[in-house]
Amino acid sequence: MLVNDLKTHHLITKLKEQTTAIIKDNLVGLYLHGSLVLGGYNPQVSDIDFIVVINKTRSSTGTGFIPD
Repeated sequence: MLVNDLKTHHLITKLKEQTTAIIKDNLVGLYLHGSLVLGGYNPQVSDIDFIVVINKTRSSTGTGFIPD
């Protein structure tokens, strides 16, 4: 994936940094998809689609991860 738009590149970098800081060792991966990776991305009108994959499920209250 080549991001020619500096604002988009900065946004993706911040997303990765902040997601890693919050989820820490529970993070499996952060995956971009949609127009950005398929070549139809327009920084003026497109959104950025991403999926965050984690090792453990969060609790239904959102206060933490469910222990093993």
